[in-house]
Amino acid sequence: MPKSLNWERNWSVAAHLAAVLGILSVAPLWKQGLYLGIPLLNLLIPYLLWMKGRNFGFFIDHHACESLNFQLTITLFAALVIFLAWTASGWLDGVRSVALLTLVGLFLFNAAMAIWAAVRTYDRQTFTYPLSFQFVKTMH
Repeated sequence: MPKSLNWERNWSVAAHLAAVLGILSVAPLWKQGLYLGIPLLNLLIPYLLWMKGRNFGFFIDHHACESLNFQLTITLFAALVIFLAWTASGWLDGVRSVALLTLVGLFLFNAAMAIWAAVRTYDRQTFTYPLSFQFVKTMH
């Protein structure tokens, strides 16, 4: 495989694996009793890779944009769960534990989908995330 195609593929895989890095960046905060809920690395890395690499071709543009859209969707869902848990915690028992389980499930789903997308991308296949809103459009 030519060197340029390897570079393109590696950037595309990195855009998908940024979600896992974003989840791992929150893990040390669990030990201290803190929880941010919305890791920002999962948004920042695909955004930067998309902004830098979208002019280099369809493959990077497609995969970085797909990853960014899916991470925006997951972040929106996580923010919604946190907001609902915060507003309903005063009058419903067990809302925080349900919200915590929902967030953990959401982040596990995020990690599984990101790894699946990275494997498909490494094999030079296009990948489209399920349940993803299209906030950002590709250039190609």
